[in-house]
Amino acid sequence: MNVKQMLAKFDKNIRLSIDEAESLMDYIMTSATDKEIKIFLTRMNPKEVTAEELAGMAISMKKSMISINPKVKGHLHDCCGTGGGGIVINKQEP
Repeated sequence: MNVKQMLAKFDKNIRLSIDEAESLMDYIMTSATDKEIKIFLTRMNPKEVTAEELAGMAISMKKSMISINPKVKGHLHDCCGTGGGGIVINKQEP
């Protein structure tokens, strides 16, 4: 199944399998154009994402992770957010 067919499933509220969701996210993360990413996000927004779809997309994203080994004492936590919250605490003033 190609990307267009998978995205068309969203319009019909048809669920993706784990493998389909993984393949779709692989494409989004490696080959998609800005326009295709916009279409993906627009079609995902109103849809209720299933556990299988979320798992497939997470599997895909984990393939792009990199490990780091910083030399720090104690624990190191990554506290980044997803953005879009409207609150800016590190804004740079001109």
